[in-house]
Amino acid sequence: MTSFDEARQIVIKELGDSSLFVPEWGYENDQWWSVMAGDKRFLAGLDDAYMSFDDRLLVVNKETGEFQERSVVKDFDFFESFKPYGDVPQMFQ
Repeated sequence: MTSFDEARQIVIKELGDSSLFVPEWGYENDQWWSVMAGDKRFLAGLDDAYMSFDDRLLVVNKETGEFQERSVVKDFDFFESFKPYGDVPQMFQ
């Protein structure tokens, strides 16, 4: 079973961009972790001037550790079952 901390490390490795901030909160359903990655000024500082406008969400399978980039628009139904995990800031709930 892949923990959320392990999922964060998988995302960092897969993206290969050390400048991205990966918070200790995200989202989950029974099978997947959804891990956020982006500008720390947005994800930790909550300054929406640094918000990214891409359509991708990063998920890691809890059972296998498989990493996927999914489209919010194309896979909207997939993401409806996700619930907050950790101390998710109010602006992301």
